[in-house]
Formats: sequence, C-alpha cells, structure tokens
Amino acid sequence: MSFRSKQQIIRQPDGQYVKGRWVKGGDTVLEIMASVQPATNDDMQNLPEGKRIERAVRIYTDALLNVDGADNNGDVLVWQGRHYRVIAVAPYRSNVISHYRYLAAEAAQ
Repeated sequence: MSFRSKQQIIRQPDGQYVKGRWVKGGDTVLEIMASVQPATNDDMQNLPEGKRIERAVRIYTDALLNVDGADNNGDVLVWQGRHYRVIAVAPYRSNVISHYRYLAAEAAQ
C-alpha cells in the first residue's frame, strides 16, 4: 500500500484483580505503518447503535490491531492530537495487496 506513514498505537491490555482490587493493565505504545483517512458518511451510518460518535477514521494497514469488544480493549490510534479506539475491521485478502481496513471512533479521555 502506498501513502502509508508511521502511526502511533496504544495497546491497552486487560487488567486483573490483585488482592480484591482491579488493577488496569499497563499501556504499550506501538508504531505501525498505515494510511489514516476521515470516515465517510456511509461509514458513520454503519456504526453500532447506542453510541454517539462525532469523529471517526479509517485505518488501512497490514498490521493486526485489537478491535474493541465485549471481552477485550480495542487499540487506540493517536492521530492529529486525538485518540481513536478501533471498533471494527474488514480484512482484504488478495494476491496483490492484502491489508486490513479498520474503523476507529474518537475515544473518550
């Protein structure tokens, strides 16, 4: 894929209970090569119901990212001073340019 540049990803591992208290897992900062573009209106219409999302981006990369779900934390992209949590993925597998297209929504801080 062309037009990719270095992007910062914050990986937030699951926490655990220590002596009856919840302890958040330590963040890990990763660097990936990706193309980041604002999400389209169609992308915004396809987002899950029940969440108000004002900003979202599409991430094109061959890196495997964690997607936000019921039992894990999604990775967070830091882009143009904002934090976006990965909420969806669509794999594109071909013999030419295999990659993933992720959708990430602005994360509450």
